[in-house]
This record gives sequence, C-alpha cells and structure tokens, in this order.
Amino acid sequence: MSGPTSIRDEAQRGQGGVPRVLGPKVKAGISLLIVAHFAAMLLMVGTTEGGRYTAPPLLQKAAEPVMPYVRFLGVNSGYRFFAPDPGPASLIWARVERAQGGAVWVEYPSRERQTWTLAYQRELYPAMLLGAQVAPGDMVMAPGRPRVSEVGLTYAMAFARRLARLHGTAANPVTRVELYSVSHAIRMPQQVRSGWDAEDLRLYFPASVGTYSAEGVPLGAAASIGHDRRGILELAERMLRDVGASGAPLQQQSPDMPGTLRRLLREYPELTAAGDGRPLQERIGSAVMSRDVNP
Repeated sequence: MSGPTSIRDEAQRGQGGVPRVLGPKVKAGISLLIVAHFAAMLLMVGTTEGGRYTAPPLLQKAAEPVMPYVRFLGVNSGYRFFAPDPGPASLIWARVERAQGGAVWVEYPSRERQTWTLAYQRELYPAMLLGAQVAPGDMVMAPGRPRVSEVGLTYAMAFARRLARLHGTAANPVTRVELYSVSHAIRMPQQVRSGWDAEDLRLYFPASVGTYSAEGVPLGAAASIGHDRRGILELAERMLRDVGASGAPLQQQSPDMPGTLRRLLREYPELTAAGDGRPLQERIGSAVMSRDVNP
C-alpha cells in the first residue's frame, strides 16, 4: 500500500520495524521519574534546617528514603543561604610549613587568586563541605569524641595533600599543614551602624580541623581533632608573626593570604614592626576597634 499513511508509518517504524515514537507507558514512566526527582529536591528544601527554620519531623521522615539518591547526585542543598535568612559563609584557612623554614597562610576560596566566577565556585565547595562536617563551637561533645566527622576528616586529609602539592617544590617540600574551618558571619544592623565592614576581623570564627603531614596523615590523635578552639586574635597574631618572619614586603606576600589579614596589613603596616611594648594581640584588637564609629 502506498500513500501518505504508509509513508508516515514507515517513518515512525524506522529501521528494523522498531517504532521511533515512545509508547504511552514509557512516557508515563519518564514523567513519573521527573516528578519524583523534583519532589526529592523539594523535600531537601523543606528538611534542611537553618537560621530560624526548624524542619517538621514528618517531613524529615518522608525524606529518609530519597537521601541516598540526592546525596549521590549532590542536590541535597536546602538553599537556605539566600535571603531573607542567610547563614554565615564557610572558609578554609591553612598554615603551610616548608622544609627549609617559613610558613605561608592560604585562604580558600579567594577573590585575590580566582577572579573568574566558575573558578571561585570550585574553590567554594571544599570550604562548604568541610564546614558542614565540623561541630559548632557551642555544641557540647562527649569526652574523647572528635569535633570533626569521619567524612570531614577524609575531606581534610585530601585537602592537606592538595595544599602540599600546590605550595611545595622538589627543593622545598611541604612538611606540615594546619587546617582551620572558618565561619564568616554576616554583619548585624548594629555592627553596620558602628562602622564594621564585611571583612572585619571580629566576624571570623575559626575552628581547628587538625594538623597533617604532606601525605595527609593526621599528626595527633583523631579524638583531639577540632578541640583546639583558637580565638581569632590568637590566630591573627600567628599570621602576623609568620608574615614578619618572612621579611618580604606585603606586595610580595602570597596572594593566597586571608583577605581580612591582607586588608589589616594594608591599613596598619606597623603591626609587623617591633611595636610599643604592648602584646601583639592587644595591638591587633586596638587597630580593628579604631574603625568603630558611634552611631
């Protein structure tokens, strides 16, 4: 038989007589999979707690069956870092020691190093992943239990190996890496009125994630990881002492240096000098507070 009908039938069947058009059952199955995928994402939005939002227990129970699926695809974000209730940003600060002496401080992610948005996003994810695996500073932990999860410890070991490759050479290899997960808080209205800028040192809250060898092996007991809660002034003092020990001008310092420290040194270069007899932490605090204004 010839004619339009037979030509259309042949086009639909294709080679070997197999129909090219999907049947209604296949279409229905694909549609159900698409609906299930977006339903799983909506469950993640509804069950991710943050800020003032507490997830309903019934919704959390409903999300349990799809957790392996969304974790495998990496779509388990609750997107609660957007307005109107955004949370703090996560950073990684690291102190990298080399065999021939000297230490450099690096920050991930860094706008100084990565000006392209995509490259910056790639550096942002390790900081977010590691920050999510570190217990908050006000959380009470059982004796002998680390403040970093096993997943977080795996992240930290891998990141230490990466830093050792990036910042070491054959002639001067990296011997030791200290990692800190840093929470960068958002300014409150009163802080804005007082003159705080977005990189004010008082908005950073570091938490130690351990010390590692160049091979990523933890240097110390696993149970002690995360319990070293250094204050930001103490950490800033260590950074400034390392900068002063290098003897290099600020312009020649590593572009990976934490942005808040770089800005502090630009405004107060005298912090690396001998000083006026006061402790360095006190001088740092005075320099930071000198920006404050009375609203």
